[in-house]
Amino acid sequence: MSKLSLFRSINRKIWNRITGKEARGIWNRLKVVETEAADLRSQVKSLQETNANHLAPKINKRAWVNDYYQKIKSPALEIGPFNRPLVRGPNVEYFEILSTEQLISRAKIQGLDTNGVPQINYHNEFGDLSVIKKRYPLVFSSHVIEHQPNFIKHLLQAQDLLLPGGSYILIIPDKRYCFDHFLPESSLVEIIRVHENNKKEPDFYDLFEHRALTTHNDSGQHWRGEHGIYPNVNLKTLWDNSILEWQGKKTYIDVHCWKFTPESFEHIINILNILNILRFKVDLILETDYEDLEFLVILKLIN
Repeated sequence: MSKLSLFRSINRKIWNRITGKEARGIWNRLKVVETEAADLRSQVKSLQETNANHLAPKINKRAWVNDYYQKIKSPALEIGPFNRPLVRGPNVEYFEILSTEQLISRAKIQGLDTNGVPQINYHNEFGDLSVIKKRYPLVFSSHVIEHQPNFIKHLLQAQDLLLPGGSYILIIPDKRYCFDHFLPESSLVEIIRVHENNKKEPDFYDLFEHRALTTHNDSGQHWRGEHGIYPNVNLKTLWDNSILEWQGKKTYIDVHCWKFTPESFEHIINILNILNILRFKVDLILETDYEDLEFLVILKLIN
């Protein structure tokens, strides 16, 4: 069976309005992008070997993702766009924890641009992706996975959203250069334990850690070694306030549950693959640029 036939047989709903010529065009664009990605991997490796991040050309991760998608323009899903989607287009659908109307209301409260909020196709307050029954060649997210209470469950559900050979492209904060600087990298064992316990939302300790043990979010200062004061001089007050916030909580409290560097994230994915827990492999990593705070990962679904 050809790739085109396989695409059609697995998710005919996606392709029922696409002619054979258009579908072949998408596949050809995918091949071109994969070739360009291979070239980019070689360039990134060369830059990493120089061990001179401050001399390396900077890559705007959001712009890179948008350029990547515009070359393909296949059906795609973005998870967690809020009011700043990574990609837009007639073939892009969106998943959020809130509806379109709720996101607009939240943006207003936070003084953000409400015009950027896209039309949300699917939403679930706990981030449960199983409400989506379609499959896509591409899935995107930016600053989403670190918020997921159950890291493995999120990636298992992302796998189920992808067609064979599909890719999940993530932009992730590098804990070394954001407010998570003083917090330890997330461990593989803890990620597995949380999954086995079926954790559904952040707990009190996630809340306290986020409220009391984090620091400033100026990536430039972090790159210059200016990380702030640790522990916070008001630590006891922050502890007490966290208790009061938790006791009075009425809705889901959204905080970082996981902290990664490019190296630690790749290591965790590789081990979870070896353990046959995930069917993802790391296809590309764009390292954190000098004075920036995020890195990019492309996870490829292994059939």
